[in-house]
This record gives sequence, C-alpha cells and structure tokens, in this order.
Amino acid sequence: MDEDSASLEGAIALAKFGQYEGAIQELNQLIEKESVRVPAAKNILRCHIANTSIEDAVSQYEDWFSSDLFTPTQKNNVRQFLEDILTKKGYKLTLSQVEDTPSLIEEQTQGEVESEEEIIDISSVTLTFEDGPRKGESIEFDVNFQSGNVISLLFSRREKNLIESFRAGLKLNNLQFFSPIAIFTGKGIVTEKTEISSGPRRGDYSIDIKIISTD
Repeated sequence: MDEDSASLEGAIALAKFGQYEGAIQELNQLIEKESVRVPAAKNILRCHIANTSIEDAVSQYEDWFSSDLFTPTQKNNVRQFLEDILTKKGYKLTLSQVEDTPSLIEEQTQGEVESEEEIIDISSVTLTFEDGPRKGESIEFDVNFQSGNVISLLFSRREKNLIESFRAGLKLNNLQFFSPIAIFTGKGIVTEKTEISSGPRRGDYSIDIKIISTD
C-alpha cells in the first residue's frame, strides 16, 4: 500500500469510530491526490451522510462540480454515487452533471479500462441469516463506508439483538450487493465489530464485512 492509500485507510478508520470532522479534514487533504481523489470524495460524502447531513453532502458535491480540480469523468462518477445514496434514502434531488461530449466519452472509456479491476461501489447489502433467532430472515443494510473490498455498516445501540447476531469471524454465505450499476451476490466474513466511542453516533456499533467472493 502506498502512502496516499494508507492515509485514506486511516481517514476511513476515523470515520468508522465516529470522528467525522477529523476524517473529513484528512480526506480533504487527499482530494488533491489524483490517485485517491474519487474514493476520498466519496468517503467525505459518506461522512456527511452518516452525520445526518444530506444538505452538507449535496453542497459539497456542488462545490466540487464548480471547481476545476475534478475531471468531467470524476465528477460524473461522484454524482452517480451520491445520487444512488439519495435515491435509496428517498430524496429526489437534481445534481449538476457534465453533458456528454466526444472528449468526455473518450475520457470515460479510458477510465473504464483503467479501473475495470477495482471494487464496485456498494451502496447497500441484503443479508439472509442462516441460523439463530433470525434464521431465514433477509434484511437490507445501508453501507456507510467502504475501503476496497471491506464494507462498514452502522447499527444503532437500540438494535441490541441485531448487533449480537454479528461476531468477528462470522462467515456470511448469502449476501446480495447493490451498486449504482449492478446487483450481484457473494460471500463475506465479519472482520471487526466496534463500539463507537465519540461523536454523534457514540454508543452505536460499526461492523466491518470483508467481501471474500462474488458470483
């Protein structure tokens, strides 16, 4: 892992512990880095949304759209990501977007070739429980943060029974993933369950799931 990617991981770790302001501060520094600009931007938006501030997420996107820092393809990538989250949360907002031009189409095609092996952004996941009191029950969860093939879910402290259904090392064989461009199934393993110790989500839990295979 290079220095920028390591810094991105560190900022996401702060966010998962509820330290959204610190995470946003670090992620804003990474916006200047071409190699991690888009994932940094997406996780800034996730921080705003996890902090229950849809308006701040939309305002941040519009500021980026008005700047020259992001390429047209990067702007469209981030817009699609944010629109998918807003739609799932029941918001019908129109975000600024780049109009298709021959140069944009060429840039998008090149970007697809360069990123074809990257993990797709996952906005939500449906889990079918295989045992315990919820056996056979399917529940859809929003993905609050993502780093590569590891997704993080946030649970309210009031969902005690649901939180207790997860433990580190638990293998999840029936997962359905939803992204802005595809729906696919796969398997995962719970890698970490952490109680958030600060911020507005203090006392809630963050659960990390590593995607180990997809169909």
